[in-house]
Amino acid sequence: MRAFYFIVLLTSITTNAQNYLDFYFKSRGVKGGIIIQSDTGDYIAFSDDFEGNKPSPPAATFHMFSYLMVHDYLPQFITEEYQWDGVPRYFFNKKQPHWNSDTNLSEAFVYKNDWFFQEMYQLIPQDVFKNKLKESKFTHVQWNNDIPYFWQFGGLMATPDQQIQFLKKLTRLELPFSIQAQNKLIHLLKIEESPQLKISGFEGYTVWNGERLEWFVGYIEKDSKRYFFSTRTFFSIEEEWDDDKSKEKFLITSQIFSVLGLI
Repeated sequence: MRAFYFIVLLTSITTNAQNYLDFYFKSRGVKGGIIIQSDTGDYIAFSDDFEGNKPSPPAATFHMFSYLMVHDYLPQFITEEYQWDGVPRYFFNKKQPHWNSDTNLSEAFVYKNDWFFQEMYQLIPQDVFKNKLKESKFTHVQWNNDIPYFWQFGGLMATPDQQIQFLKKLTRLELPFSIQAQNKLIHLLKIEESPQLKISGFEGYTVWNGERLEWFVGYIEKDSKRYFFSTRTFFSIEEEWDDDKSKEKFLITSQIFSVLGLI
């Protein structure tokens, strides 16, 4: 009986938030959460009453903000390559070829090249960065630039709701950056596009509080409406890792949107 009630709740799309979506995480043995909002700000669904306001490091999703900063304040690196420092870099003991070569802004964004953005933030005046961060409202938590790769390891925190508000402003071209930069970022975020459906998003991952934290944030466009989402998954770093675990955030998000009738 409860299962039937659950399906009815999710398949009838309303602006009333439904907090039953944790089923889709638990059924796959995954710790995590999701929030989904309409373009007007109504909550379509959420997995936890508090998920939207739980902060954590934004990891590479912060490169959305960083892309805009570099585009407008260090425009030479839109096309010009910045020289690699020769230090080999790995991710969970796997060598990353695109992290170990000269790179420009677009390539660094696509391949989530942390060292490139760390170097860029040494070139951008801190007061400019702090003012733009405040205007963008990407985070309300104080920024600590003393921590290298501060977006990865707690020098900067963001909530799922803040991620969504940032994306809403981006799609409306309301962020405090040039229209050209925002349009380029919108293009880079596109995952799938058809006459019926457009899907845009970006992922990030880091290690935080003994867990591997993964983000998938973005939005879908259907029937002239936008639906924004923020999904997080957490895995103990003591678990044996395989790449399929990294796909869980995509699979769960897709399953939830399908049940809601949005894809």
